[in-house]
Amino acid sequence: MFRPMAYAVVYALAGALLLTLTYVPVISIYAFKKGKISEKESPIIRLLKPAYQRTLQFARRRKSLVLGSAAAMFVGAVLLFTRLGGEFIPKLDEGDMLIELRRLPSISLTESIHTSQMLEAELKSIPEVISVVSKTGRPEIANDPMSIYQSDVYIKMKPREEWTTAANKEEMIEKMTAVMNRIPGIGGGFSQPIEMRFNELIAGVRSDVGIKIFGEDLETLARYGEEIAGLLQAIRGAADVRVQQVEGLPQLQIVIDRNKIARYGINVDDVNILIQTALAGTEVGRMYEGERQFDLVVKFQKESRNDVESIKNLLVPAPNNVRVRLGDIADFMMISGPAEISHEAGRRLLIVETNVRGD
Repeated sequence: MFRPMAYAVVYALAGALLLTLTYVPVISIYAFKKGKISEKESPIIRLLKPAYQRTLQFARRRKSLVLGSAAAMFVGAVLLFTRLGGEFIPKLDEGDMLIELRRLPSISLTESIHTSQMLEAELKSIPEVISVVSKTGRPEIANDPMSIYQSDVYIKMKPREEWTTAANKEEMIEKMTAVMNRIPGIGGGFSQPIEMRFNELIAGVRSDVGIKIFGEDLETLARYGEEIAGLLQAIRGAADVRVQQVEGLPQLQIVIDRNKIARYGINVDDVNILIQTALAGTEVGRMYEGERQFDLVVKFQKESRNDVESIKNLLVPAPNNVRVRLGDIADFMMISGPAEISHEAGRRLLIVETNVRGD
């Protein structure tokens, strides 16, 4: 984002230096001909010259003192510089606000939409809020990948001079935080629409500060993430500290007992096809309409797919016209699986985020 501006500044300075060394001396010869140039001392220079001469004589007599003072000031400046923060551009107030809303990874889409609507209604009760719009999950064009437990809540605010219940942005964030706390099961951080988008495009992190932890084991990454979050919460100015949720998504795990299916003479592929058909669907053919083609998929109804007992009662065909119940040859377990797995440069990572507010 900053590269074109940086190139323009460098090229302008390089061009000015080139003109100073080539064009300006030649033009000066013709512009200021001999006899038309007169030199005279400025009154300010004449006034300051005696004090400068006395200071110069003192410096020449006390060389050690002058050099020592200069060295001490230089060391002090270096130490001060190492403790100063810096930004390439100042943080601008866009006027509007954005909440990065997060819920438990196990939440359903219906409940996720319901909590968003509840938050919208609560936020609209604040007099300074004009409108609230929530965006949950990712769009059809996946340029902003998010799960259904994540939402971007865009809040359009009145001009600052029309605010009546909050004196500044910090007080408004405190009011909105109190509103969020009234709705169970949600949390998030406050940002600005354009600022959030640029942070994500530049660094892949939506917050002001992001700490990336690389590793292979998700449990280890989650443990280190919680430790770092605890350290960040103790730092003055850190707000909206949150850890990327990589665990907590409930999953149904079906483990086929190979010894049992061997006793019945059942092929493991037949069992896998039955499970796939029950839960996800199995492609059984293809239909053509002109140049268009459509896959024919056989799958169970939604009510049956969500009922574990119905899946256990499925009958698996065995030799000699025998039917075996799926629950008798496979173990069904509800486990907590990964909710999100992020990669960067081919390595797994977890991100700990925080915003910076206050002095």
